[in-house]
Amino acid sequence: MNLYKTNPNSIVVQDFNSDWVLRITADRRIEVNEGVEVTKAAQKVLDAMQQLLTKGLDKAVADEREACAEICKKHADVYAGLEQNPTTKSAWAACIDNLDAIRARGEA
Repeated sequence: MNLYKTNPNSIVVQDFNSDWVLRITADRRIEVNEGVEVTKAAQKVLDAMQQLLTKGLDKAVADEREACAEICKKHADVYAGLEQNPTTKSAWAACIDNLDAIRARGEA
């Protein structure tokens, strides 16, 4: 299932065999291809939208995970630059452990 814009004002939902199923035209009409039941066309639109939403959500989660890992990296860099004593070594190790754990979640 593909959902794509044919121009800035049109959207087409296409089946796997390249036939269009449903389109929204520039003049705001919704057209269902002849021979396609309206309920099936609607389901295909929902399926295509679900794929887009899932992809977007996956990217947002990955971006947030990386942002958290970067915060841990910045803290680890600060602790690495401080005088080394048991407290700063422990804090540095905790930051590195958290950084590794956050990034590992994306690989699971």
